[in-house]
Amino acid sequence: MIVLNLSAEPSLPPVSYTKALDIWNFTCLSFICATLASVVLADNNVTLNLTHKVASYIPTKCKTRRTDKKIQVTEVDKKKSLVNPSDVRRGNQITEICRWLFPVLFLLFNVVYWPYYTLLST
Repeated sequence: MIVLNLSAEPSLPPVSYTKALDIWNFTCLSFICATLASVVLADNNVTLNLTHKVASYIPTKCKTRRTDKKIQVTEVDKKKSLVNPSDVRRGNQITEICRWLFPVLFLLFNVVYWPYYTLLST
C-alpha cells in the first residue's frame, strides 16, 4: 500500500489539502491495523489468562511409583483445567464479530467513497 501511494504521488499535482488517494490509503491501512489488533486481542485474551493460571497451577493429588532410580508419575488429579472455556469463548466471539464487522464496514466505506468521488469528478 505504501509503495503504491509513493509511486502514484509524483504523478499527482502538489496540493495542500487531502486527496482522495490519501483517504483511500489511510482507510485501507486502518482496516489492516484493526484486523491485526483484533487477532492480538483475541489471542491475548486466551493466552494471558492461561499463562497466569500455569504459574499458579499445582496438582492437587499425585500418585507416584518408584522404580530403580526414577520416580514415575502414574496419575495426576486433573480436576483443575488450565484453559478456562469462557476465555476461549470470548476469544472466539471477538474473532466472529470481526469476521463480519470488518467486511461490512469496508463495504459501507466503498458505497460512500466511490459514488462521492465519481460524482464529484463529473
